[in-house]
Parts: sequence; structure tokens; C-alpha cells
Amino acid sequence: EAVAVLKELVTLKNAQEDRAARVEFAGAMAKFKAKLAVSPIIKDKSQQQGADVGTSFAITWASAAAIAAAIDPLLADVGLSYKWSYKLDNNMLHTTCRAQHVNGHFEETTVVVPTESRAGMSPQQKISSAQAYGDRLSLIGVFGLTTAEQDAPKHSYVDPTPITQEQAAELLKTIGS
Repeated sequence: EAVAVLKELVTLKNAQEDRAARVEFAGAMAKFKAKLAVSPIIKDKSQQQGADVGTSFAITWASAAAIAAAIDPLLADVGLSYKWSYKLDNNMLHTTCRAQHVNGHFEETTVVVPTESRAGMSPQQKISSAQAYGDRLSLIGVFGLTTAEQDAPKHSYVDPTPITQEQAAELLKTIGS
């Protein structure tokens, strides 16, 4: 009976320590997010998509390196860090980013990316490309980085049709109110 009571006390102590670690982790994440609000993530990559008139658009994004440059000093200040792990399964790369607090509590986000494509790359290059994409998306996910948009296209197409007199009047009415 004494052994059972001792086991129950150890279980309660462990549960209390786990809860305290989760609270500390949440506090560190809140401090990190507040610091990030004044330290923007710079989109350092862009690519033109499409070739036909009216359908081409540019995409811009922040690379994992640009995200890391913005967040690493902020994370260190609040006791957070991250690392990636990978698993290749049937031409699908599972990239997991783990955000961890110095007290041991961690949370993870996994992104699954295909390694096969029609791109003119070697098999190793295709895996490396999938890894770079998975790194970026899982890093964004695990820290909830809303300032690093995920490949949102900026369409360059502009409709040349002029607005009608009625539409102009409605716009002026809306602006006035």
C-alpha cells in the first residue's frame, strides 16, 4: 500500500511539473510574439509564375534563413529554440519542426512534401528542395508566424475596363459615408 501511495505522489508531482512547464512555454511564446511584432520578417525571395498575358503573377516569400535571422535572437531571449527532424517515406518528406523551451516543454509541427516532380533536378536535389520548403512551412507553423505569408500570389493582372457612371457615383457615396 505504501508503494502505491508513493507512486501516486510521484505521478501527481510529474503532472504538476508538466503543467508548470506548459505555462512557462506559453509565457515564453507570448513574449516572443510581442518582440516579433516590432521586428518584421523580410521576404527575401520572389519568383514569376505563368507566362501568358493576364495570368502571370509574382510570388514573394521569406526563406527559412530570413525567418531564422529575424526570430533566432528573439527566441534566445525568452529561452526558446527549434530544430528539425526528417523522415522520407514513399517519396514524401515528413519535416517536423520542434519548438522547445529551456524547461523541456516542446511543441511540434509536421509538414509533408512530395519529393517527386517534373523539375529537371537530380533525386538528391528534389529531396533538398522539399526539405527547404518543409523547413520553412514547419517553422512558420510551429511558431504561428502570421507575418511570413505562405506563398500568397500578387497578381499583376489589371482589368482595363473603365467603371460606369453609376459605379463611380456609388464609390463616391461610399467614400463620403
